[in-house]
Amino acid sequence: MRMALLTEVPLATQGQVPDRGITLYYFYDALCGWCYGFSPVIAKLADERTGEDLRLEVISGNMVPEEGAQPIAGMAQYILSAIPRLEEMTGVQMGEAYKAILRDGSRVYSSGRPGRALAWWKTQDPTRQAVFAGLLQKGIFQEGLPTDGDALYRFVAEKLEIDAEPILEAIGEEHIAYAANSEAQFARELGITGFPALVALKEGKFYLLARGFVPESTLFQQLDALLKQ
Repeated sequence: MRMALLTEVPLATQGQVPDRGITLYYFYDALCGWCYGFSPVIAKLADERTGEDLRLEVISGNMVPEEGAQPIAGMAQYILSAIPRLEEMTGVQMGEAYKAILRDGSRVYSSGRPGRALAWWKTQDPTRQAVFAGLLQKGIFQEGLPTDGDALYRFVAEKLEIDAEPILEAIGEEHIAYAANSEAQFARELGITGFPALVALKEGKFYLLARGFVPESTLFQQLDALLKQ
């Protein structure tokens, strides 16, 4: 099995990419329900397969920009109708608190603050990017926490046993916003228009390993095929 070549690294960025091993780019968004469903697979990938020569980087796609964000009511019925299939296929369960928010319809979600929080965490503990991203999603989809305000980020900090204040301060910092925006731009440049997606960078070329949810066995087969390629 040969992996499909997505694209080659543009000449302008060749000096910025790792020159050895493989980097896996996990394109996700904190508000993406299928990404939440994929999170156990990504967590196992991070725990069991990554190391010095196989790195994992989580990229936040800014699926719902802060500018123009609308109440969830417009998408609520669609999301509620999709939840049973998502739960059956992925094995995750959406929390009743989140479902109640969908039924109410007044909550306004956006991807900006979770994306900036993740960008900050990557400067602190890059080996646990998937853990942080997974906790953001647990706070949203299990606990029903909003993306604005402090509660979501205090929840993540409590689970990580760290102080929440540096996260909250970083969310408002210009250089963190720049980093988060750059990640979303990277996704667009690679043609990633939906989440989740997993892309491998090997020897200057990007290979698409997953577009949308795939089971753990399928993903690991794809990865093993790429390693042998």
